[in-house]
Amino acid sequence: MEVVGVYQGQKVVRYVLQTATGYQLVVLNYGATIVKFLTPDKDGKFKNIIVASEDVAEYFDNAPKWGAAIGPVAGRIAGGKVTIDGKDYQLEQNLLGHHLHSGSIGFSETVFKVSDLQENSITFYSEKADRIGNYPGNLKTWISYTLSDTGALTIDYKITTDKATIVNPTNHSYFNLTGDFRTTILDHKLQLATKALAAIDQTGVPTGELVKDSAALELIRRGIKISELFQEEPFKTAGGIDHPFVLNDTATIKVVLSEATTGRTLSVTTTSPAMVIYTSNGYDNKTSLNAEKPIVHNGIALETQILPDAIHHEGFGDIILAAGKTFRSQTIYQAGLLQE
Repeated sequence: MEVVGVYQGQKVVRYVLQTATGYQLVVLNYGATIVKFLTPDKDGKFKNIIVASEDVAEYFDNAPKWGAAIGPVAGRIAGGKVTIDGKDYQLEQNLLGHHLHSGSIGFSETVFKVSDLQENSITFYSEKADRIGNYPGNLKTWISYTLSDTGALTIDYKITTDKATIVNPTNHSYFNLTGDFRTTILDHKLQLATKALAAIDQTGVPTGELVKDSAALELIRRGIKISELFQEEPFKTAGGIDHPFVLNDTATIKVVLSEATTGRTLSVTTTSPAMVIYTSNGYDNKTSLNAEKPIVHNGIALETQILPDAIHHEGFGDIILAAGKTFRSQTIYQAGLLQE
């Protein structure tokens, strides 16, 4: 562990998890942020496959939320309005009149404590008081990262509350299997076990419609190069993917991402019913990565969760956590290699 910065008077500490087989995970207590996930290519050369900066200050309050834990609720909530047990709550409207990624009080801007640290695992812990950000309930959160000798990165979430509230966490790592973040992920191949795509409006909020069949869905189910997928609607008009998908609950592996030049693959299994995929479709002028403006499509986020804005759409899933109950979810990102 190493102190690498200060955020709002609190020390920002970097932790390194290392396996005997060479895999490495580097995380910050700020945002429970993943900054490095080192995996080997077909020649055995290890590189970081998480889009990352060497300057910790670039992580503070950054719009892309590089590698950060997102919560208590990921994604958009229309108008920032929620009703829980008959009571209305107005949440921060931080994007186009909507509530995105829990606003300014989210996990991504939280300096976590460490409740457990082992050679290959770490657990971050935080508490948020009732009505912080106007979220009801005293919330306790544990986020655990475990790195296996075989290159599996497991993320476990555990959240409790003393008052009914809303919970739907995820992780916001951007993957680029080349390990070169000045290149795009357009040549990566993406295969997704999905039952449907949740249609969204121009502000990125789900409309409530679930599209079960389309040319794009058929291609992504079979596996397709991302550049080719971008030629299909709705991704062509959107300038990339920033969409929620319902995962196929009969498939064990939900996603396989691969890159032919390095031979690297990344497969995803999860207990979550849905995934938001985002292909880094644009950056504001305030965002920098290693002192440069990042290029468009330099990474792909595979955000496992319940469908965004589920609080407003029947059949989207239940994000309400009752008092005294515990939310749990698990996602495993498994590094691998293409079979010759």
